Amino acid sequence: MVPHESADGSVPTKAKASLMIVEVAGTSQESLQKFFTQQGFRTLVTQDPQRALLRFKTHPRPDFLLLSAQILQEPALEAFNAFSRDPYLARVPVLIIGSAKQQEFFASGAKTDAFRKVLLMPFKASTLVGVVNELLEAAQQRPGAA
Repeated sequence: MVPHESADGSVPTKAKASLMIVEVAGTSQESLQKFFTQQGFRTLVTQDPQRALLRFKTHPRPDFLLLSAQILQEPALEAFNAFSRDPYLARVPVLIIGSAKQQEFFASGAKTDAFRKVLLMPFKASTLVGVVNELLEAAQQRPGAA
């Protein structure tokens, strides 16, 4: 199928994925939502990791989950690991972010795989976007990916 050209001859790019952000701090929530919206993502925001988990079990589900574990820690990690255990959610890309001080916490508790990564602060915005895009591409390339 050939994409339709617009009046100026350009070919529209594919819409970016939908991204759910779990963050409890209001200012961080707003910053993340604004940043990812500027990157072209459709964003949803919640403060509750369990609510996010339930949202991914409905249709249409978001394409990506970003969990901030700075404050949430255990609840965020539990939600992160739940995606590996649930066959319906196993191919959903999930990124959990935290501080470098939490490295041991993540090393001992986070179940990472091709669709789940941990990113510790400080990091550059380009690194964050790169990891999100890398996980989304992995999910799209896997046979039978939703």
